[in-house]
Amino acid sequence: MITDCGKTVKKLMQQVDGKCGATAMTYLCELAQSLSDVPGFFVDLGTYQGRSAMVLTLASMGDKQRRRIISIDNYLEGTSAREPEAGGQPDFWILQARFKCRGRVYLVMGDTAEVPPPVVGQEIALVFVDADHNRDGLTRDIETWKPLVRPGGLMAFDDYGSTNWPDVKPTVDELMSDWTRLEQKGSVIAFRR
Repeated sequence: MITDCGKTVKKLMQQVDGKCGATAMTYLCELAQSLSDVPGFFVDLGTYQGRSAMVLTLASMGDKQRRRIISIDNYLEGTSAREPEAGGQPDFWILQARFKCRGRVYLVMGDTAEVPPPVVGQEIALVFVDADHNRDGLTRDIETWKPLVRPGGLMAFDDYGSTNWPDVKPTVDELMSDWTRLEQKGSVIAFRR
């Protein structure tokens, strides 16, 4: 297992483009490591270039779970609500080779509010939500994935409190109010089932 999330994230951010900052990605790494005894897949909603998927992958290496990471994106949402753009699909073959994680992390092109076949019936330990930031899309993602997270598992959300994405905070606060709220670091907030 990696021992220093901050150093690992700093190196990774130099190799993989992304929208999440160092503080948020370091927190995601720490959250993933906190689940070393909780079996189940990690699900990354909103792949972009694969940064958060690689953070989840590196954070879970050596945790004895032989963890699978599924990253889902439809590549229709852009970088901000004011200036939408289509993102390009990352080359996951290159990412898998670079980070020595073939057979552990997979990209699924599709709707983040639909559970893909490889995940159906599997235990889910963590869902990182950084996909549709509008109320309707975020509600669909939460309603789809929240019931699938096993007890002790986590859901984490990016862009919490962002002025670019004003729907995120009130939607998350409303729909996650029955879970234990953890702290917010950078743009990421987490909740434990």
